[in-house]
Amino acid sequence: MGWLLKAGAVVVALMLFPVGGWVVSVLLLLYAFSGLISRALRVRPRRVAPPNAGPAGHVPAPERFVGYSGHRNLRLLGLVFLVLSTIALADRGTYAPLVFGAIGVSLVLWGMPVRIGSVGALRPVGGSILLRGTIPFRWFAVAEVKLSTKSAGRALGGVDERLLIDKVGEGWRVHVVVGTTSLTRRAAEGSILTRLGELARVSAPLGGYVLPLDAVEGAAILARPREVAKLEARGWPSALSTVDWDLLVVDSERGGFVKSVGAYKDGRGGLERPTIPRCRQTLSRPSLLWEVFQELGKKVEWEKPDGLTAFLASMFATEGEAIGERIADAGDSGSSQQVLIHSVGTAPVRLSRAQLRAIVSVYA
Repeated sequence: MGWLLKAGAVVVALMLFPVGGWVVSVLLLLYAFSGLISRALRVRPRRVAPPNAGPAGHVPAPERFVGYSGHRNLRLLGLVFLVLSTIALADRGTYAPLVFGAIGVSLVLWGMPVRIGSVGALRPVGGSILLRGTIPFRWFAVAEVKLSTKSAGRALGGVDERLLIDKVGEGWRVHVVVGTTSLTRRAAEGSILTRLGELARVSAPLGGYVLPLDAVEGAAILARPREVAKLEARGWPSALSTVDWDLLVVDSERGGFVKSVGAYKDGRGGLERPTIPRCRQTLSRPSLLWEVFQELGKKVEWEKPDGLTAFLASMFATEGEAIGERIADAGDSGSSQQVLIHSVGTAPVRLSRAQLRAIVSVYA
């Protein structure tokens, strides 16, 4: 009976549309497609199992994830609203084209990943991991990859996002920048956490644990002053170990290929406005990501595993367990914005509340 009511709602909406009843038409159409929208928002990425191991010494590819069929359904529905917007515009409507067009664009862009380019300055969103771009509806987050292995190339070979390799303190760290396009903060955070969860499931089994950074901490990473350094194209990727640089930006794509990079040296002065460093050099011969990290091993010494590494490893190992069995309060952190917490068999670690929420979601 429910589908008959929804079919009737569509018919009535189409009948009211030509006579100016577009407000009622919008409500009826949203009701008719409410089930589709609800199911699409609950869809989880489908896990594709890795192939069986081959000959001795062969390392099987890490499991991968395919896209959201729910997002595809939302975009198809968005196209329907865009068609209605065009019809309303042809009928010389005033507000109807804007309303239908806004709904259509919102559904088409829902959860769409952003290919990072020149996005201008970013600003941290308080109490979250999000950085908001100057361009509307563009959101970003920075996560650190905590390594428990010396084989960084193997652990990060499946990460197809923009990577930042830079020196922090005494050791070198790897950060990954993830972006999305969404109309609301809640939707953006959900989309980014889902993406970070995918990356964690690819890298964690190989010793690379994704640690979402608080928005303020992520902004500080992107606000360091820097000057462009030129990498020699001849003999690539050996230039990575011979040229003097302090920050390397690597644009990794599906399949583990690197097509563009950017090298920078630390600049003078205080912190600048947070911006995502660009890849300024396109490679004539794309390299595999593991080749890049193999060459980097001659120049950099990765930061040693610490308490956060152990905490994330424990969170990954206890996936599926009740949250009360995975983490516990370790005492007063001395700050209302931070918590002191530990997991099974780990020492206490200090995290912001936004970080803790993100970690629980990523390793759910």
